[in-house]
Amino acid sequence: MQINDYKTIYNIVAASFVPLTILIVIDNFSKYGELLDIHTFGECFRNADKMFICWWMLAFVNYTIVPLVYYSISLKLSVWIWVLIYLAHQLLLLCLPSMFVDKYNPGFGACMIIMIEGARMMMKSHSYLRNKMLYCTNNRFRNVEF
Repeated sequence: MQINDYKTIYNIVAASFVPLTILIVIDNFSKYGELLDIHTFGECFRNADKMFICWWMLAFVNYTIVPLVYYSISLKLSVWIWVLIYLAHQLLLLCLPSMFVDKYNPGFGACMIIMIEGARMMMKSHSYLRNKMLYCTNNRFRNVEF
C-alpha cells in the first residue's frame, strides 16, 4: 500500500466517527431525554484530577532531557554514564504512567490518555536526544557505535 492509501483509510475512519457520534447522541436523547450520558462520561474519566497531576509530572520528567543532553555534551561524560542516565529517564517515563494506573485505577479514558501520553513523551525525548547527539552538535558521540 502507498501512503495515499493509508490517508484514504484514515479519512474514511475519521469521517465515519461523525455520523456515529450523531447517532449515539440521537439515540441517547430519544431513550433518556439527555444529549450525553453524564454518568458514563464521568466514569470514563474517573480520577481526572490525579491524571492531570500525573501528566504534569510526566511533562517535567520529559523536559529534563534538555539539561541531560546539555550536560552530557558540555561535561564530556563517558558514553556509558549518559546512556545509563538516559535509560533511567526513559524507564521513568514508562513506569510513571503504569504506576499511576495501578495505584489510582482511573477510568478507561483517563487510563488511555496517561498511558499514550507517557509513550508519546518517551518518543519525543528519544527524538530530541538522538537529534542533538547525532546531528546538531559537533561532539565526540556523533559517530559512536553500540
